[in-house]
Amino acid sequence: MPEDADKKDASKHGARGRPRTVEGKKQMLVIVQEDVIKSMKIAAIEDGKPVSHVAELAMREWLAKRKGRKG
Repeated sequence: MPEDADKKDASKHGARGRPRTVEGKKQMLVIVQEDVIKSMKIAAIEDGKPVSHVAELAMREWLAKRKGRKG
């Protein structure tokens, strides 16, 4: 395999060797208060869910409520 192909393939994975993103999803950086992050992580662990799933669910619920207020 050419050297460039190795670099290209390696760039698709994070530091832990896992893929950086899931098909159909994109990464997003948000700045959040520390207490909110801690509470979200604890709740996600208690529910056995990934934090990204809990965050996405919260965002979708907020968007649905927002849409309901506007329409």
